[in-house]
Amino acid sequence: MGAACGETLSHDLERLLTRALAGLDAGESHRARALAQSALGLAKAAADTAMEARALACLAYCDRLAFRLQRAADTSQRAVHLFQATGDIAGEIDALNTLAHTSIMLGRDIEALEAALLGVKLAEQHGSPHQLALAFNCLGVVCAWGGYFSEADDACARACEVARHCAPIRSAYQPCLNRAFAEQLRLAKGRYEAGHQPDLERLDQLVGEYRRMEEGGAATFLASGFGLMGPVMSCVIAGFLACWRGDASTADAELRAARASLGKLGFTLWLNAYADWLEAEIACVRQDWTAAQALVTRMTAASDKRAHEQLSRMGYLLLHHIHERQGLEALAGQALRQLWCLERRVRADNLASRARVVGWQLTARQSEAELLELKMNSRQFERWSFEDALTRIANRRCLEQNLSNALRLASDLGQAVSIAFIDVDGFKAINDRFGHAVGDRVLSALASILSAQVREDDLPARLAGDEFVVLFTRTDCALAAQICLRIVCAVRDFDWEAISPGLRVSISLGVAQAEAGDSVDALLHRGDLAMYLDKKDAMHTHRFLRMSDTHATHGDDRRELDGPRRARARHRSEAHVGL
Repeated sequence: MGAACGETLSHDLERLLTRALAGLDAGESHRARALAQSALGLAKAAADTAMEARALACLAYCDRLAFRLQRAADTSQRAVHLFQATGDIAGEIDALNTLAHTSIMLGRDIEALEAALLGVKLAEQHGSPHQLALAFNCLGVVCAWGGYFSEADDACARACEVARHCAPIRSAYQPCLNRAFAEQLRLAKGRYEAGHQPDLERLDQLVGEYRRMEEGGAATFLASGFGLMGPVMSCVIAGFLACWRGDASTADAELRAARASLGKLGFTLWLNAYADWLEAEIACVRQDWTAAQALVTRMTAASDKRAHEQLSRMGYLLLHHIHERQGLEALAGQALRQLWCLERRVRADNLASRARVVGWQLTARQSEAELLELKMNSRQFERWSFEDALTRIANRRCLEQNLSNALRLASDLGQAVSIAFIDVDGFKAINDRFGHAVGDRVLSALASILSAQVREDDLPARLAGDEFVVLFTRTDCALAAQICLRIVCAVRDFDWEAISPGLRVSISLGVAQAEAGDSVDALLHRGDLAMYLDKKDAMHTHRFLRMSDTHATHGDDRRELDGPRRARARHRSEAHVGL
């Protein structure tokens, strides 16, 4: 019943997460987030850490696409830690990608690079080709926003290459588009910071490449949720290319197409500010400085509201560029001061973010310590479940499990397996005369003797009451009998009177060797028969030691054993102390 409920819950969670990703592809971010939130609630209620991590990762991904960056960063960080705790490397790679994307947009360059590089390394070692393509694509975006443009181009190129070698082949459109985006960022920074006109040859080549993929029907995405966003980026990047060429009319057409695609999205994204940036550049080409300044102001306000610090930086750089082009030095200086204020705010946020990460790591360490303690307790409970509480040797459960494994290996490898049955003669009389406390000490002493006399790989166990069994692996009946002689001598020589004056203890034992097709019960029963026959012989031959195998059992003896509750074939030895 419990397993069936678990399977049903897992199925429900999987369905919720699948529907959430489908919602992102349809542009329904709010619905997608609600589904991911429901999955998270179910996972927490079931105390399913693995599914909780997956739900958190999906939730963070929804927030990232809807541009709730701070929430996405916090949630993806929690998901990373849970994936690490559960050993889910594939989930960790996906969560690291989300963390890297959101961190770079928040201006946390070092944190983003660390997450992206770790995601790539894990994907190279343990991920699928599809995950590796996504990880390189993520690294390319992070490097682009961070100003590492050569590294961004290399990472996106690797993503394209890996995507084309996936099985089945994946479209390289997304990393190809991001290569063009990284080049557009590089040219924009050079234009605003150094004041030179950009060399557009490389950007023209990259735009042509992804446009050919669009015309050939290969404009599909590696990740969910980008199908509606791709056309916006495609048109805006191409618009920048036309704008910087001085072709304002073509840039206007690209902008109109981008705005039309934005209207199909059910949520506000950074892409709105990205389109405002293009429109501001078009206004600059036309020297419409009032319109350009208004558009940049709207761009930076939207970016600040969404905490897209990287886009805000570009806005203040463009604003400084606009004022400089007009010769407005005071306003240009004011734009730089706004940029410096943004940088200070980002540094303060970085410090707070790193402090949160340290806090999460400390919590993770505490959780790991608690998990280790639970594992230690679990091992202790497991040990107790296989150990006889009185004698501290193996119990019946442990014996039967080990004997079952030994018989299976014996069948596969042709190895001999033997057992010895041992019990205390007249144990009831010992309890009646000396008391149960002394009887318990006798059983504990016998267990110690067995442990000391058998070999390292042999298993002494208490079956029940005064009955003990020793399991001999890779041992035939003759060798087992020799070891049992040592046990007999040790019992005989033990100082029983040290336990209680006048105490004398003897044991009876019998040996049986496993045969082809033996089950645990069959071998134990044949060992029981051997003990009973040896016990009968001992009654007639006094102290003559004989270890009997089942092969020596007579038909009359077998018939005699069918009735009794316990059939014992024993070999007897007495230890007389203090005579």
